[in-house]
Amino acid sequence: EQGADVKIRVFTMTGKLVREVMNKRCEAGFQEIPWDKQNKDGESVSQSLYLVVVHIGDKKEVLRLGVRR
Repeated sequence: EQGADVKIRVFTMTGKLVREVMNKRCEAGFQEIPWDKQNKDGESVSQSLYLVVVHIGDKKEVLRLGVRR
C-alpha cells in the first residue's frame, strides 16, 4: 500500500474557509485527525453546521459536521 496527499478543510455552510486542518502526504491506513474547533485565526468557532472537504489523492468527499457547545 502507498500513501497519498491528503487535504482536509473546514468551511461554513456558505463556503467560507474556516480552517485547513491538514495538507500533507500520509501513509496508507487509518488516520485520526483532531480539530480543536478553532478557525485559522485561533478563535473558537460558533455552534453551527460546517462542511468538511476531504481530498485524498484525486478523490474528494464532502461531509457535514455539527459543532455543539
